[in-house]
Amino acid sequence: MSIKSFGGLKSCKNQKVVHTGSAFVTQETGAGGLTSPQVSGVVIRPLSIPAQAAEVYVMATEDLRIGIDIAFVRGYAKIPKNQWHGFGVTDMDTIYYSRDTIDGTLYFYFVIV
Repeated sequence: MSIKSFGGLKSCKNQKVVHTGSAFVTQETGAGGLTSPQVSGVVIRPLSIPAQAAEVYVMATEDLRIGIDIAFVRGYAKIPKNQWHGFGVTDMDTIYYSRDTIDGTLYFYFVIV
């Protein structure tokens, strides 16, 4: 798990931190530097999370599985095709994705704080 520093976060009137993105990126930070879009096939693939990312948004042309471990041992979220879904990733270094039933295309972007 990474330790991320989000300098300059805004607070609401109740002094609670509000994560407001200052930018978004469509490239992960792994050795391959994958950019959106990517093919989602039968192989479970990693998506490395940028250091300043607070959220990731994903959408695929076919049903997709997103998990936090490479074998989906701790479960996964099934993302219906053609719908954007967002996940908080502030305490994560990597997420994993795979097709659900047939190959498709994965679109993603990270919200940077």
